[in-house]
Amino acid sequence: DNLHSLTEYQIAVFPIYEDKAGEGLRGIETTLSFPPPDNLTILDVTHNSMRVKWERREDSTQYMVLYE
Repeated sequence: DNLHSLTEYQIAVFPIYEDKAGEGLRGIETTLSFPPPDNLTILDVTHNSMRVKWERREDSTQYMVLYE
């Protein structure tokens, strides 16, 4: 639950026996990206403004809006 999106992680799993560790299995994997918001809609466009709305993602806590 505490991993970061689009981040590569190295994983190692070792079996533990009574008094020693066995041979480990290792791997490298990258976590998936978070899904984008759904149904982006642009409304009320004028010469110097517009409104933008979208459907909220269930697990999101904030949004960052960028424009050029």
